[in-house]
Amino acid sequence: MAVGQVLAYGLAVVGARVLGPARFGELSALTGLLVIGGVLGLAVQTVSARRVATAERGSDGPSLVLLGARASGVGILVALVAVPVATVELRLGVLDAVLVAVTLVPSTLAASGMGATQGREDFVALGGLYAILAIGRPGLSVLVLALTHSVTATMVAAAVGATAGFLVVHRRSRLPWRPGRSLPTGMGREGLTTTHALLAMFVLTTADLLLARHSLVPAEAGAYAAGAIILKVAFWLPQAVAVVAFPRMAEGRHDTVLRGAAVVLGLGLLVTLGAALLGPAILGLALGPEYAEVGRVGWVFGLAGTAEAVAYLLLFSRLAARDRRAALAVWIAVGTLALLVLFVSGGTPVSIAWTVTTVVSALCVVGFAEHRRDGRRSLGEDAAGEPAR
Repeated sequence: MAVGQVLAYGLAVVGARVLGPARFGELSALTGLLVIGGVLGLAVQTVSARRVATAERGSDGPSLVLLGARASGVGILVALVAVPVATVELRLGVLDAVLVAVTLVPSTLAASGMGATQGREDFVALGGLYAILAIGRPGLSVLVLALTHSVTATMVAAAVGATAGFLVVHRRSRLPWRPGRSLPTGMGREGLTTTHALLAMFVLTTADLLLARHSLVPAEAGAYAAGAIILKVAFWLPQAVAVVAFPRMAEGRHDTVLRGAAVVLGLGLLVTLGAALLGPAILGLALGPEYAEVGRVGWVFGLAGTAEAVAYLLLFSRLAARDRRAALAVWIAVGTLALLVLFVSGGTPVSIAWTVTTVVSALCVVGFAEHRRDGRRSLGEDAAGEPAR
Protein backbone atom coordinates (compact mmCIF):
# COMPACT_ATOMS: atom_id res chain seq x y z
CA MET A 1 0.00 0.00 0.00
CA ALA A 2 2.94 2.31 0.66
CA VAL A 3 4.23 1.59 -2.85
CA GLY A 4 0.92 2.78 -4.25
CA GLN A 5 0.95 5.97 -2.17
CA VAL A 6 4.53 6.80 -3.17
CA LEU A 7 3.79 6.27 -6.87
CA ALA A 8 0.60 8.34 -6.65
CA TYR A 9 2.61 11.12 -5.04
CA GLY A 10 5.26 10.68 -7.74
CA LEU A 11 2.60 11.20 -10.40
CA ALA A 12 1.70 14.55 -8.83
CA VAL A 13 5.35 15.60 -8.56
CA VAL A 14 6.15 14.67 -12.17
CA GLY A 15 2.94 16.28 -13.38
CA ALA A 16 3.72 19.54 -11.57
CA ARG A 17 7.16 19.63 -13.18
CA VAL A 18 6.44 18.65 -16.80
CA LEU A 19 2.94 20.13 -17.27
CA GLY A 20 1.89 23.75 -17.12
CA PRO A 21 -0.53 24.86 -14.39
CA ALA A 22 -3.60 24.40 -16.62
CA ARG A 23 -2.72 20.87 -17.76
CA PHE A 24 -1.57 19.88 -14.28
CA GLY A 25 -4.96 21.01 -12.95
CA GLU A 26 -6.60 18.80 -15.55
CA LEU A 27 -4.51 15.80 -14.51
CA SER A 28 -5.31 16.43 -10.84
CA ALA A 29 -9.04 16.54 -11.61
CA LEU A 30 -8.83 13.26 -13.54
CA THR A 31 -6.92 11.47 -10.77
CA GLY A 32 -9.43 12.86 -8.27
CA LEU A 33 -12.25 11.27 -10.25
CA LEU A 34 -10.38 7.96 -10.17
CA VAL A 35 -10.13 8.23 -6.39
CA ILE A 36 -13.87 8.88 -6.07
CA GLY A 37 -14.68 5.98 -8.40
CA GLY A 38 -12.35 3.77 -6.38
CA VAL A 39 -14.83 3.82 -3.50
CA LEU A 40 -16.93 1.29 -5.44
CA GLY A 41 -14.00 -1.12 -5.75
CA LEU A 42 -13.18 -0.73 -2.07
CA ALA A 43 -16.77 -1.66 -1.23
CA VAL A 44 -16.56 -4.80 -3.40
CA GLN A 45 -13.30 -5.77 -1.71
CA THR A 46 -14.79 -5.20 1.75
CA VAL A 47 -17.93 -7.27 1.09
CA SER A 48 -15.87 -10.06 -0.53
CA ALA A 49 -13.42 -10.15 2.38
CA ARG A 50 -16.21 -10.32 4.97
CA ARG A 51 -18.02 -13.13 3.15
CA VAL A 52 -14.83 -15.19 2.76
CA ALA A 53 -13.69 -14.59 6.35
CA THR A 54 -17.03 -15.76 7.74
CA ALA A 55 -17.56 -18.48 5.09
CA GLU A 56 -21.01 -16.98 4.58
CA ARG A 57 -23.21 -17.81 1.61
CA GLY A 58 -21.80 -15.88 -1.33
CA SER A 59 -18.16 -16.52 -0.44
CA ASP A 60 -17.71 -18.82 -3.43
CA GLY A 61 -15.70 -17.59 -6.39
CA PRO A 62 -18.56 -17.21 -8.93
CA SER A 63 -20.58 -15.03 -6.54
CA LEU A 64 -17.61 -12.76 -5.83
CA VAL A 65 -16.85 -12.41 -9.53
CA LEU A 66 -20.49 -11.57 -10.24
CA LEU A 67 -20.47 -8.93 -7.49
CA GLY A 68 -17.41 -7.28 -9.03
CA ALA A 69 -18.88 -7.51 -12.53
CA ARG A 70 -22.16 -5.90 -11.54
CA ALA A 71 -20.42 -3.19 -9.54
CA SER A 72 -18.12 -2.38 -12.45
CA GLY A 73 -21.13 -2.25 -14.77
CA VAL A 74 -22.90 0.21 -12.49
CA GLY A 75 -19.70 2.19 -12.13
CA ILE A 76 -19.05 2.62 -15.83
CA LEU A 77 -22.69 3.57 -16.49
CA VAL A 78 -22.56 6.28 -13.83
CA ALA A 79 -19.16 7.44 -15.06
CA LEU A 80 -20.27 7.65 -18.69
CA VAL A 81 -23.41 9.56 -17.72
CA ALA A 82 -21.17 11.97 -15.80
CA VAL A 83 -18.84 12.54 -18.79
CA PRO A 84 -20.80 15.54 -20.14
CA VAL A 85 -20.80 17.12 -16.67
CA ALA A 86 -17.06 16.51 -16.27
CA THR A 87 -16.24 17.97 -19.66
CA VAL A 88 -18.28 21.14 -19.07
CA GLU A 89 -17.94 21.84 -15.35
CA LEU A 90 -14.35 20.59 -14.89
CA ARG A 91 -13.23 21.57 -18.39
CA LEU A 92 -11.86 18.12 -19.18
CA GLY A 93 -11.34 16.51 -22.56
CA VAL A 94 -14.05 14.06 -23.61
CA LEU A 95 -11.55 11.29 -24.34
CA ASP A 96 -9.81 11.80 -20.98
CA ALA A 97 -13.13 11.60 -19.11
CA VAL A 98 -14.09 8.43 -21.00
CA LEU A 99 -10.71 6.90 -20.13
CA VAL A 100 -11.50 7.46 -16.44
CA ALA A 101 -14.69 5.42 -16.89
CA VAL A 102 -12.79 2.70 -18.74
CA THR A 103 -10.08 2.52 -16.06
CA LEU A 104 -12.65 1.99 -13.31
CA VAL A 105 -13.85 -1.28 -14.87
CA PRO A 106 -10.72 -3.44 -14.35
CA SER A 107 -10.02 -1.68 -11.04
CA THR A 108 -13.45 -2.70 -9.70
CA LEU A 109 -13.23 -6.20 -11.14
CA ALA A 110 -9.86 -6.71 -9.42
CA ALA A 111 -11.46 -5.85 -6.08
CA SER A 112 -13.19 -9.25 -5.89
CA GLY A 113 -9.84 -11.02 -6.02
CA MET A 114 -8.33 -8.61 -3.52
CA GLY A 115 -11.22 -9.21 -1.14
CA ALA A 116 -10.99 -12.99 -1.45
CA THR A 117 -7.27 -12.88 -0.65
CA GLN A 118 -7.88 -10.51 2.26
CA GLY A 119 -10.66 -12.68 3.66
CA ARG A 120 -8.34 -15.72 3.62
CA GLU A 121 -5.84 -13.60 5.63
CA ASP A 122 -3.14 -14.39 3.09
CA PHE A 123 -1.43 -11.06 3.68
CA VAL A 124 1.83 -11.93 1.96
CA ALA A 125 -0.08 -12.56 -1.26
CA LEU A 126 -2.28 -9.52 -0.65
CA GLY A 127 0.76 -7.28 -0.22
CA GLY A 128 2.11 -8.56 -3.52
CA LEU A 129 -1.20 -7.83 -5.24
CA TYR A 130 -1.27 -4.29 -3.85
CA ALA A 131 2.24 -3.74 -5.21
CA ILE A 132 1.28 -5.18 -8.62
CA LEU A 133 -1.73 -2.87 -8.86
CA ALA A 134 0.43 0.08 -7.85
CA ILE A 135 3.08 -0.67 -10.44
CA GLY A 136 0.38 -1.34 -13.05
CA ARG A 137 -1.64 1.89 -12.80
CA PRO A 138 0.18 4.78 -11.09
CA GLY A 139 3.59 3.28 -11.88
CA LEU A 140 2.99 3.03 -15.61
CA SER A 141 1.26 6.42 -15.57
CA VAL A 142 4.31 8.13 -14.05
CA LEU A 143 6.59 6.57 -16.66
CA VAL A 144 4.39 7.56 -19.61
CA LEU A 145 3.85 11.08 -18.26
CA ALA A 146 7.59 11.61 -17.86
CA LEU A 147 8.23 10.41 -21.43
CA THR A 148 5.31 12.04 -23.29
CA HIS A 149 4.25 15.06 -21.19
CA SER A 150 0.70 14.19 -22.33
CA VAL A 151 -2.35 14.00 -20.08
CA THR A 152 -4.25 11.79 -22.52
CA ALA A 153 -1.33 9.37 -22.91
CA THR A 154 -1.11 9.20 -19.12
CA MET A 155 -4.79 8.28 -18.86
CA VAL A 156 -4.34 5.60 -21.54
CA ALA A 157 -1.45 4.23 -19.46
CA ALA A 158 -3.70 4.20 -16.39
CA ALA A 159 -6.33 2.16 -18.25
CA VAL A 160 -3.72 -0.28 -19.62
CA GLY A 161 -2.01 -0.61 -16.25
CA ALA A 162 -5.29 -1.21 -14.43
CA THR A 163 -6.23 -3.91 -16.95
CA ALA A 164 -2.86 -5.65 -16.60
CA GLY A 165 -3.16 -5.46 -12.81
CA PHE A 166 -6.62 -7.01 -12.92
CA LEU A 167 -5.40 -9.93 -15.04
CA VAL A 168 -2.63 -10.71 -12.55
CA VAL A 169 -4.90 -10.28 -9.50
CA HIS A 170 -7.60 -12.50 -10.97
CA ARG A 171 -5.13 -15.24 -11.73
CA ARG A 172 -3.31 -15.07 -8.40
CA SER A 173 -6.49 -14.90 -6.31
CA ARG A 174 -7.70 -18.21 -7.82
CA LEU A 175 -11.13 -16.90 -8.77
CA PRO A 176 -13.00 -18.40 -11.75
CA TRP A 177 -13.33 -16.47 -14.99
CA ARG A 178 -17.07 -17.04 -15.23
CA PRO A 179 -19.40 -15.23 -12.80
CA GLY A 180 -22.34 -16.88 -11.11
CA ARG A 181 -25.87 -16.52 -12.42
CA SER A 182 -27.29 -14.57 -9.47
CA LEU A 183 -26.13 -12.94 -6.26
CA PRO A 184 -27.04 -14.58 -2.94
CA THR A 185 -29.84 -12.90 -1.01
CA GLY A 186 -28.67 -9.73 0.68
CA MET A 187 -25.30 -9.51 -1.05
CA GLY A 188 -26.33 -6.70 -3.38
CA ARG A 189 -27.85 -4.69 -0.54
CA GLU A 190 -24.73 -5.21 1.54
CA GLY A 191 -22.67 -3.88 -1.35
CA LEU A 192 -24.83 -0.74 -1.58
CA THR A 193 -24.71 -0.19 2.19
CA THR A 194 -20.94 -0.56 2.23
CA THR A 195 -20.50 1.78 -0.72
CA HIS A 196 -22.69 4.37 0.98
CA ALA A 197 -20.72 4.18 4.24
CA LEU A 198 -17.34 4.42 2.52
CA LEU A 199 -18.54 7.33 0.40
CA ALA A 200 -19.62 9.12 3.57
CA MET A 201 -16.16 8.57 5.07
CA PHE A 202 -14.55 9.83 1.86
CA VAL A 203 -16.64 13.03 2.09
CA LEU A 204 -15.72 13.48 5.76
CA THR A 205 -11.98 13.16 5.08
CA THR A 206 -12.03 15.61 2.17
CA ALA A 207 -14.60 18.18 3.34
CA ASP A 208 -12.07 20.13 5.41
CA LEU A 209 -10.12 21.25 2.33
CA LEU A 210 -13.30 22.45 0.62
CA LEU A 211 -14.51 24.21 3.76
CA ALA A 212 -11.12 25.88 4.22
CA ARG A 213 -11.19 27.02 0.60
CA HIS A 214 -14.62 28.56 1.21
CA SER A 215 -14.01 30.08 4.66
CA LEU A 216 -10.45 31.41 4.45
CA VAL A 217 -8.76 34.02 2.30
CA PRO A 218 -6.66 32.45 -0.50
CA ALA A 219 -3.34 32.73 1.34
CA GLU A 220 -4.69 31.09 4.50
CA ALA A 221 -6.51 28.43 2.45
CA GLY A 222 -3.15 27.62 0.88
CA ALA A 223 -1.60 27.40 4.33
CA TYR A 224 -4.33 24.96 5.39
CA ALA A 225 -3.69 22.86 2.29
CA ALA A 226 -0.02 22.70 3.27
CA GLY A 227 -0.87 21.61 6.81
CA ALA A 228 -3.30 19.07 5.39
CA ILE A 229 -0.33 17.22 3.91
CA ILE A 230 0.62 16.26 7.48
CA LEU A 231 -3.03 15.37 8.15
CA LYS A 232 -3.10 13.03 5.14
CA VAL A 233 0.16 11.35 6.15
CA ALA A 234 -1.29 10.62 9.60
CA PHE A 235 -4.49 9.35 7.98
CA TRP A 236 -3.00 7.16 5.23
CA LEU A 237 -0.01 5.71 7.07
CA PRO A 238 -2.06 3.24 9.21
CA GLN A 239 -4.47 2.16 6.43
CA ALA A 240 -2.93 -1.29 6.26
CA VAL A 241 -4.06 -1.90 9.86
CA ALA A 242 -7.72 -1.86 8.77
CA VAL A 243 -6.92 -4.25 5.91
CA VAL A 244 -5.24 -6.75 8.24
CA ALA A 245 -7.77 -6.41 11.06
CA PHE A 246 -10.97 -6.57 8.99
CA PRO A 247 -11.22 -10.37 8.47
CA ARG A 248 -10.78 -10.96 12.20
CA MET A 249 -13.33 -8.28 13.03
CA ALA A 250 -15.75 -10.01 10.64
CA GLU A 251 -15.19 -13.26 12.53
CA GLY A 252 -16.36 -11.52 15.72
CA ARG A 253 -12.99 -11.16 17.48
CA HIS A 254 -13.86 -8.07 19.49
CA ASP A 255 -10.36 -7.56 20.90
CA THR A 256 -9.09 -6.97 17.35
CA VAL A 257 -10.78 -3.56 17.24
CA LEU A 258 -9.02 -2.33 20.38
CA ARG A 259 -5.67 -3.74 19.30
CA GLY A 260 -6.01 -2.23 15.86
CA ALA A 261 -7.04 1.13 17.29
CA ALA A 262 -3.98 1.09 19.57
CA VAL A 263 -1.67 0.50 16.59
CA VAL A 264 -3.37 3.21 14.52
CA LEU A 265 -3.22 5.64 17.43
CA GLY A 266 0.45 4.89 18.00
CA LEU A 267 1.36 5.47 14.35
CA GLY A 268 -0.67 8.67 14.25
CA LEU A 269 0.91 10.04 17.39
CA LEU A 270 4.33 9.22 15.91
CA VAL A 271 3.47 11.40 12.90
CA THR A 272 2.15 14.08 15.25
CA LEU A 273 5.37 14.06 17.26
CA GLY A 274 7.41 14.25 14.07
CA ALA A 275 5.32 17.22 12.91
CA ALA A 276 5.84 18.97 16.23
CA LEU A 277 9.62 18.57 16.00
CA LEU A 278 10.22 18.89 12.26
CA GLY A 279 7.07 20.49 10.81
CA PRO A 280 8.56 23.91 9.99
CA ALA A 281 11.68 22.40 8.43
CA ILE A 282 9.80 19.78 6.37
CA LEU A 283 7.10 22.07 4.99
CA GLY A 284 9.56 24.93 4.49
CA LEU A 285 11.97 22.71 2.57
CA ALA A 286 9.35 20.83 0.54
CA LEU A 287 6.93 23.66 -0.27
CA GLY A 288 8.82 26.89 0.36
CA PRO A 289 9.73 29.16 3.29
CA GLU A 290 6.29 30.80 3.25
CA TYR A 291 4.81 27.53 4.55
CA ALA A 292 7.17 27.19 7.51
CA GLU A 293 4.74 29.12 9.72
CA VAL A 294 1.94 26.58 9.39
CA GLY A 295 4.53 23.89 10.03
CA ARG A 296 4.87 25.22 13.58
CA VAL A 297 1.33 24.06 14.29
CA GLY A 298 1.67 20.95 12.14
CA TRP A 299 1.11 18.75 15.19
CA VAL A 300 -2.54 19.90 15.28
CA PHE A 301 -2.98 18.58 11.73
CA GLY A 302 -1.30 15.37 12.88
CA LEU A 303 -3.91 14.98 15.60
CA ALA A 304 -6.71 15.56 13.08
CA GLY A 305 -5.30 12.90 10.75
CA THR A 306 -4.88 10.47 13.64
CA ALA A 307 -8.52 10.92 14.63
CA GLU A 308 -9.59 10.28 11.02
CA ALA A 309 -7.47 7.11 10.86
CA VAL A 310 -9.07 5.74 14.04
CA ALA A 311 -12.54 6.61 12.70
CA TYR A 312 -11.69 4.78 9.47
CA LEU A 313 -10.79 1.63 11.39
CA LEU A 314 -13.94 1.88 13.49
CA LEU A 315 -16.06 2.27 10.37
CA PHE A 316 -14.69 -1.02 9.10
CA SER A 317 -15.51 -2.61 12.44
CA ARG A 318 -19.14 -1.51 11.94
CA LEU A 319 -19.12 -2.84 8.37
CA ALA A 320 -17.76 -6.14 9.70
CA ALA A 321 -20.74 -6.25 12.07
CA ARG A 322 -23.09 -5.35 9.15
CA ASP A 323 -24.28 -2.24 10.96
CA ARG A 324 -26.51 -0.41 8.47
CA ARG A 325 -26.50 2.74 10.62
CA ALA A 326 -22.76 3.29 10.23
CA ALA A 327 -23.14 5.72 7.34
CA LEU A 328 -25.67 7.81 9.29
CA ALA A 329 -23.18 8.56 12.06
CA VAL A 330 -20.56 9.61 9.50
CA TRP A 331 -23.01 11.90 7.66
CA ILE A 332 -23.96 13.54 10.97
CA ALA A 333 -20.26 14.19 11.55
CA VAL A 334 -19.98 15.73 8.05
CA GLY A 335 -22.90 18.05 8.74
CA THR A 336 -21.59 19.01 12.18
CA LEU A 337 -18.14 19.77 10.76
CA ALA A 338 -19.61 21.98 8.04
CA LEU A 339 -21.79 23.92 10.48
CA LEU A 340 -18.98 24.50 12.97
CA VAL A 341 -16.46 25.61 10.35
CA LEU A 342 -18.89 27.87 8.49
CA PHE A 343 -20.52 29.53 11.49
CA VAL A 344 -18.36 29.01 14.58
CA SER A 345 -14.67 28.21 14.18
CA GLY A 346 -13.58 28.79 10.59
CA GLY A 347 -11.42 31.86 11.15
CA THR A 348 -7.92 30.38 10.84
CA PRO A 349 -6.26 27.24 9.47
CA VAL A 350 -5.46 25.94 12.94
CA SER A 351 -9.03 26.51 14.18
CA ILE A 352 -10.36 24.39 11.32
CA ALA A 353 -7.82 21.67 12.13
CA TRP A 354 -8.93 21.70 15.77
CA THR A 355 -12.57 21.49 14.64
CA VAL A 356 -11.80 18.44 12.50
CA THR A 357 -10.02 16.83 15.47
CA THR A 358 -12.94 17.49 17.80
CA VAL A 359 -15.73 16.35 15.48
CA VAL A 360 -13.97 13.19 14.30
CA SER A 361 -12.91 12.34 17.87
CA ALA A 362 -16.59 12.51 18.87
CA LEU A 363 -17.37 10.15 15.98
CA CYS A 364 -14.71 7.78 17.35
CA VAL A 365 -16.36 7.85 20.77
CA VAL A 366 -19.62 6.77 19.13
CA GLY A 367 -17.81 3.99 17.30
CA PHE A 368 -16.17 2.69 20.47
CA ALA A 369 -19.54 2.82 22.27
CA GLU A 370 -21.13 0.71 19.53
CA HIS A 371 -18.22 -1.74 19.71
CA ARG A 372 -18.64 -2.04 23.49
CA ARG A 373 -22.38 -2.61 23.06
CA ASP A 374 -21.69 -5.42 20.61
CA GLY A 375 -19.26 -6.96 23.08
CA ARG A 376 -21.84 -6.95 25.85
CA ARG A 377 -24.41 -8.49 23.52
CA SER A 378 -22.01 -11.29 22.61
CA LEU A 379 -21.33 -11.99 26.29
CA GLY A 380 -25.07 -12.15 26.91
CA GLU A 381 -25.54 -14.63 24.08
CA ASP A 382 -22.69 -16.76 25.44
CA ALA A 383 -24.25 -16.73 28.90
CA ALA A 384 -27.56 -17.83 27.41
CA GLY A 385 -25.86 -20.72 25.68
CA GLU A 386 -26.24 -19.28 22.19
CA PRO A 387 -23.34 -18.87 19.78
CA ALA A 388 -21.93 -15.34 19.67
CA ARG A 389 -21.98 -13.64 16.29
